[in-house]
Amino acid sequence: MKKLIYLLSTLLSLATAVGCSDWGEEPDMNILELESANVSFDAFGGARDIIVKSTGDVTASCSDAWCTVAVSGNKVMVTVPPNGELLGRATVVTLISGAKKVQVPVAQSGVQIDFDRSPLTLSGGAGDTTLLINAPVPFTVASSATWLVSSHTDTTLTLQAEANPAFEDRSATLKVTAGSFSISVGVTQRARKAFLPFENYIGTWTFIHAAGTLTSGATYSKQATVVASGDTALHVTLKVGTPASSTFTFVMKYDPATGTVNIPAQKLFKTKDSTDVSLFTFNRSSGFKFAGGMTGTPTGGTLANPVLTFMDSESATTNIGFILILEPDTFYMGFGIAASTFRYTYITMKKQ
Repeated sequence: MKKLIYLLSTLLSLATAVGCSDWGEEPDMNILELESANVSFDAFGGARDIIVKSTGDVTASCSDAWCTVAVSGNKVMVTVPPNGELLGRATVVTLISGAKKVQVPVAQSGVQIDFDRSPLTLSGGAGDTTLLINAPVPFTVASSATWLVSSHTDTTLTLQAEANPAFEDRSATLKVTAGSFSISVGVTQRARKAFLPFENYIGTWTFIHAAGTLTSGATYSKQATVVASGDTALHVTLKVGTPASSTFTFVMKYDPATGTVNIPAQKLFKTKDSTDVSLFTFNRSSGFKFAGGMTGTPTGGTLANPVLTFMDSESATTNIGFILILEPDTFYMGFGIAASTFRYTYITMKKQ
């Protein structure tokens, strides 16, 4: 009797188990496992595979638009574009097969370029400058100027500058690029030393000046011819009007130690009635200056075509010029702008 009851109980249990399977969902016997998933990318991105083990079809999706996926059998290709930002980024790829789901994290580093980005100042001469740089990703360097070229390794950035031929500073920009990320650095090269050889003063110049003592107003340009007189003297013939006979000549003294010139106070010529016509330095604040003169220094242009700016040798101010005086009556001698007065102020000379 007991055996019969036990048998009936066992059969009832089996029936109950089978009935539950028929009335409910079938158990998911599918397999979805990762075999390999190396999906960490550098800043340049690329494509890598996730290999899965599955007994059913696999679908894949990415939680961010910058990451794309493509399924081919048991292989899921993950494609990531370049990351042009300094910060890294992360997303998740979700794999689904039947009721099974696996999530795979994807990481991409940011651009990593580390060097001193402060503006650079170079001397006026030719030379090389080396900067340390830490860039674990490939990069390129471009210069905006032909006089500045660069070369680099993984750890150094070398700049090669030509000598600056001008008496003015010049500038360029370096652009370091890795992927879609770039960094720009300003570079300034100082002007060449303001030294002009004696022979470079000889030739035709444009004499530029203002008339009177005002700090602003009209400027005037006249032609000046400079010729050598000995080893350290230069004769400047200034054409001040028409006809060509409206000229006068004065002397500039060359300083071989500094490469500059000086226009001292000097007598120029005598009029028909034997009155002396003299040139004096004129300073707006102190009036006539009978000593010191004006010193002309290269401040612009190039070695072949310099620009001279004249300053008061004693007070180092550009608010000066010179004035022509009839002696001993001290009348101003006019040259085409005003009948009785003509003061040259803010004088520059530009070689043609």
